Amino acid sequence: MPISSTDAADDWDGDRIEKLRHRIGDTQTEFGLRIFACSPQDAQARVSRLESDEKPPSAAVVKHLERLDSDQ
Repeated sequence: MPISSTDAADDWDGDRIEKLRHRIGDTQTEFGLRIFACSPQDAQARVSRLESDEKPPSAAVVKHLERLDSDQ
């Protein structure tokens, strides 16, 4: 059975996102610029919200996270 976008987002909690970012060696800003098309300030704020579980990742962000994770 295929994984729904909700299930995929549930797999990516703030702790897992932060661990991936640290494994890559990025700051929040650098990491955000990899996955969001936005300004550096917005990139940092978005990653902060993801890592604090304030906002779950969208399906598009999950795709980016999966790609980054598979590259490591």
